[in-house]
Amino acid sequence: MDLSQTTDWELIRLSNGNPKYFKHIVERYQNRIFHYLKRMSYYSNEDVEDMVQEVFIKVYRSMNDFESTDKFSSLIYRIAHNHLVDNIRKSNVRPNQNYLEDEEAVNIIRSEINLEMDFASSEAIEKIKIAILQLPENYREVLVLKFLEDKRIEEIVDILRKPQGTVATLLRRGREMLKNELLKAGIKN
Repeated sequence: MDLSQTTDWELIRLSNGNPKYFKHIVERYQNRIFHYLKRMSYYSNEDVEDMVQEVFIKVYRSMNDFESTDKFSSLIYRIAHNHLVDNIRKSNVRPNQNYLEDEEAVNIIRSEINLEMDFASSEAIEKIKIAILQLPENYREVLVLKFLEDKRIEEIVDILRKPQGTVATLLRRGREMLKNELLKAGIKN
């Protein structure tokens, strides 16, 4: 049976009757959830992999409670987000300089906030990584969801459980804060 065209909700329904179908949900979302958790945290790859497994355990245990009126991707990101927040509270992890690892993420942010700069310089890329690390968590999470995870405002509202006006304000202020951090780092727009 080819499940590539099957919707998330159909897979959830199939998984309720036969758990072997749940692996298709995992395959569909594990990389996205891994990258989201990695971008939002300061954990090692191994710790993030463990957290991804824990997120999918929570998803599996909660399948019967889901309402198909919600977008499934928003639900799974919300579970991942809440799990991350719980882990951060428990462990009190402090930042390091390995927050963003791929140039593509930096390029997405650059294009979205209309910064014009020379990205051939690895020094500039490093400054952008550091600038993102300097942002407060609430601004960083909105920017990561919008620009790195390519979520619409409505999805961010669902994931973070914040009003749309609050998300829009955090996004606008986060962009400004990022621009200011980049200016402090000597990167001019």
